[in-house]
Amino acid sequence: MNFIKLKSQLRRQEYAYFDLPKYYADNLLRQRKLKVKIICEMEKEDAPYNVIFCRVPKKETSSFEVAMGELEKKMLVCGHTDYPDFCSEFIKNYKLN
Repeated sequence: MNFIKLKSQLRRQEYAYFDLPKYYADNLLRQRKLKVKIICEMEKEDAPYNVIFCRVPKKETSSFEVAMGELEKKMLVCGHTDYPDFCSEFIKNYKLN
């Protein structure tokens, strides 16, 4: 899994997801015409991926989660074979899930 469900509000769901500094997710989210609001981004010098924190309207959460599945496939196709392990390890180590 490459995203974490965070705080849920009345009309919005907050997420954290993992992306490259090249922002592969942007095109996937744009193609689906999702109204994703980026809250902040966390990057670490020695980490290949950034953690992006965002808000998504509740009615768009399933489309967002499908787009995150597409992001994982895109990472693998583009040669980032460490991506699934990085995401799992990050979630496990930081107990965000």
